[in-house]
Amino acid sequence: MWPLPVLDDQSRYCLGVLAMPDTSSESAVCGVRSAAKDYGLPEEILSDHGSAFGTSKRSVSAFTAYVWALGVEHIQGRCAHPQTQGKLERFNQTLQKECISRHSYSTLEDWNKSFEEYRHIYNEVRPHESLGDNPPATCYNPSSKAFSEPDRLSHEEGEGLLHRKVDVSGRIWLLQHRVDVGGGLAGWVVSARHEGDGVWTLLFRGRSICQATLSKLAPYKPRP
Repeated sequence: MWPLPVLDDQSRYCLGVLAMPDTSSESAVCGVRSAAKDYGLPEEILSDHGSAFGTSKRSVSAFTAYVWALGVEHIQGRCAHPQTQGKLERFNQTLQKECISRHSYSTLEDWNKSFEEYRHIYNEVRPHESLGDNPPATCYNPSSKAFSEPDRLSHEEGEGLLHRKVDVSGRIWLLQHRVDVGGGLAGWVVSARHEGDGVWTLLFRGRSICQATLSKLAPYKPRP
């Protein structure tokens, strides 16, 4: 069982704690979706570089792709620097001490029930020293930006763009070339813009994700 908490940075209000079977990007997306359905979308999401979130300079993770598709920025702290996510690290310690270590359940369903009970205490009852000994619920304001599931087939607008759906291997076909855009974008549509001299920029939700240089295509010759 892996607890996945979602915390409001300003008020420390806990928007959700889900018991997950693994630390995959799919589980992290479930956590964001669940919190956003109840409380709306944030402007930004801060995470570490764990396997569930791990976007690098060379590829976009499935978690980041989903967050971008929601119109939300994804910020990641410096590698091996948990202090950047200090508020969440402190919450994890509190959750372990006051909830997890006191129970032993065999199913995720039971853990989720326990987490919901603790979340009520944490948000509504437990005083927070950094909030003047007030509980987080007294300082939290829900987002006015409602959640809606993003359309995976949506694409960039503009003349001269080519649109391609990324396959399960993280690649697209572009002018008879196989271009790797990253497995995290599998199932989403990316757009290609020609920059000249065979250089193409791949775009996703208003962001440049990579560039590809395609060799000049040989003339097509039908078989005899």
